Amino acid sequence: MTIRQGKILIVDDNEDILFTLKMLLRPRVENITTCSDPKEINRLVSRNQYDVILLDMNFTTDAVSGKEGFYWLERILEIAPDTVVILITAYSDTTIFCRSNGLVHSIESYRKVTGIPIPVLEIISVNYFLNDICLLFKNLEDKIKIIPTTAHLQVIADKGLIEQVLINLIENALDATRHCSRPRIELSAGINEEGKTFIRASDNGTGIQVEVQERIFILFFTTKPSSSGIGLSISRQIMHMHKGYLSVLSEDGQGSRLFVTFGSIQK
Repeated sequence: MTIRQGKILIVDDNEDILFTLKMLLRPRVENITTCSDPKEINRLVSRNQYDVILLDMNFTTDAVSGKEGFYWLERILEIAPDTVVILITAYSDTTIFCRSNGLVHSIESYRKVTGIPIPVLEIISVNYFLNDICLLFKNLEDKIKIIPTTAHLQVIADKGLIEQVLINLIENALDATRHCSRPRIELSAGINEEGKTFIRASDNGTGIQVEVQERIFILFFTTKPSSSGIGLSISRQIMHMHKGYLSVLSEDGQGSRLFVTFGSIQK
């Protein structure tokens, strides 16, 4: 039997499973790394180029749902988008979870969407994006207020990708305010304390609970029954590709502010 060159990472909290998989694969693969702590994934994937990663879907803090596996899948794809990841589980509940939440379709959607093209960067006025959103949502001008900036702010960005991010934020704001008697959404821009340019989407909707705020950017996480949980995750990845970030400030019942912050300012 010929041993093939290649590197495999196996991540599972069960040491017996790690040992068994390593024994099974050792005659076939040259380099096998095992890891029992998913918190080590970022470090390992950042320092090594793996051909295949075998990833458990259920760790001790999330016994059978599979959500934790999807969380770590996103972390891997953020660092190494082209890596082949195989999700493994012994729990039938995970299959039920996937089907009941439409995740079989969502995974395919994520694969398609995360073939995000390399950004075609150019210097663009922030007002270009504000005006663009104004036109796209013109039929909702009674709900959405666009506040152009007078500061002549410019960023280096890909028009299409940033437009996608802003559309996602507006759609989330519309959903958050759907039960408001007087829904109000504002899109504005400015410069933060770090000197970085941002575009802010604010709403007077239901707000986001503190314990949920960081999770809204996790792949497939959603509090909405009809949502795939992909939009904000993709938006954050797009901002990472722009050397920027996506963040949220919110209080439960007090509305939300989401910030699209760019990595540099061009004057």
